[in-house]
Amino acid sequence: MKIANEMFRSSGPLGDFGARIHMAFLIGMFSLEGHAELTTIRKIRNLFAHNLRINGFNAQRVNDLVSNLVKHERSFTLTNLDRASVKRSLLYAPDPTPPVDSRDQYIRSCKYYTAILSMQLPGRVTMPALLLASQLQQVFAQPPC
Repeated sequence: MKIANEMFRSSGPLGDFGARIHMAFLIGMFSLEGHAELTTIRKIRNLFAHNLRINGFNAQRVNDLVSNLVKHERSFTLTNLDRASVKRSLLYAPDPTPPVDSRDQYIRSCKYYTAILSMQLPGRVTMPALLLASQLQQVFAQPPC
């Protein structure tokens, strides 16, 4: 556990959101498409955190990035798994209504990845997934603007 704490502390090699996304992809936790969407979520978060001219989801740069977030529109279920072996079984169903605006689409995408990364499946390395899920929960719990 000491090694994990060192790796994931804020000044550690996996301390920032981008490094966590890259590592989770490299160990096969999600597809290249998932990596791209999580990177987009990170970029949107960084725009709000570091650019004072961005004051809402109506900013063109934010809208352009949000338009790339589409996986939340798909459902997923656990198939071919012994459900008793799944510690936390989450099913995700997309909201049947279209997103109201870019902010809503962003929040839905964060929720989608939080659900996927929160699943504890047999043989899956859970610490990076749970850390990413925790970070995403913070993002959609207090979305920018």
